Amino acid sequence: MDVTTVQLVLQAATPVGVAVGFVGLIYTVDNYRRQMHAQVFMKYTERYEHILEQFPENALDARFDSRFLPPKPSDG
Repeated sequence: MDVTTVQLVLQAATPVGVAVGFVGLIYTVDNYRRQMHAQVFMKYTERYEHILEQFPENALDARFDSRFLPPKPSDG
C-alpha cells in the first residue's frame, strides 16, 4: 500500500467515525434525559406517598357530608 491509498482510506473513514461518535453522543444524552425524568418521577411519588401517610384517616368524613359518601366496606 502506498501513502496515497492510506490517506484516501483515512479520509473516507474520518466522516464515518464522526457520524458514529455523534450518534453515540445523541444516545447518551437521550439516556441521561430519561434517567433524570425517572428520578424526578420517583422523588415526586415519594413525596406524595409521604403526604398521604400523614393524611388523617377520618379527613374525608370530616370534610364532606357522610350522606353522599359510598358506604364503608365491612370487615367480616
